[in-house]
Amino acid sequence: MQDLDIQTIAPLALIVLSALSLFWYIKSTREIRDSETWPVVEGTITKSEVRATLRMGDVKEEEGPVNYELILWYLYVVDEKEYKSHRIKIGGVQARETTVRWGRFWGSTTTYDDVVAKYPEGKTIDVHYNPNKPQQSVLELGGNVLILLIVALFFFGMAFLIFFFLSPQ
Repeated sequence: MQDLDIQTIAPLALIVLSALSLFWYIKSTREIRDSETWPVVEGTITKSEVRATLRMGDVKEEEGPVNYELILWYLYVVDEKEYKSHRIKIGGVQARETTVRWGRFWGSTTTYDDVVAKYPEGKTIDVHYNPNKPQQSVLELGGNVLILLIVALFFFGMAFLIFFFLSPQ
């Protein structure tokens, strides 16, 4: 049996990563399309804040790198059952105490403060929920999952380069 080397393993690993990214892109694109017909119920914002923490853990410095966390939760009721979620948009704004540098969403000019202003604690909001899985919901329709397609193409391109141009002839 021939020994596997990096020129063989790397392209295979990259193709697997490419396939996973492509799968996730297709799944998310379908979910975005399907969500356009999801029913709407009223919900309530139960938590909405921006938390700033130093990236160096417990080090107390006057100035230093800061992580901003968006914490946003809402409740809604479907068929007399209460659900709690943090999802704002498919493939876009997520708010499960996710740390994003500089307090901006990747590829967006929306800041966490903008989101907190739009969805203040106690506000009544429209919640779009999946009728087949009511625990899946969003506050805003649409979404942006193009980054997943870009990642899939990048991994595939890297696999192609390694396999055809860097492998021994």
